[in-house]
Amino acid sequence: MQDAFQQINAAHFTAWDESFLSIIGPGAKVERVQSFDPPYVVHEAPVHLPDSNELLYSDTSVVGWLWAINIDTHEVGRLSCSIENADAWYR
Repeated sequence: MQDAFQQINAAHFTAWDESFLSIIGPGAKVERVQSFDPPYVVHEAPVHLPDSNELLYSDTSVVGWLWAINIDTHEVGRLSCSIENADAWYR
């Protein structure tokens, strides 16, 4: 069991269900494209925005902050939303 935990700890990417590998393919990899210094905390799974080719993800350190990273350029932009009207997004 200890050997299994060591392998998991050393892995860069782990698929807990083999069927997931049929989606991502045998050559899948994890690549860090952005990191944030504290107090910023990226949380939640990103969402792909196909029209702008961006990944949208939340920051739990500040209420209402979202981040978008352009997949092609790796440019990061902060998006803001109105807490009173969460449907009103603006850059």
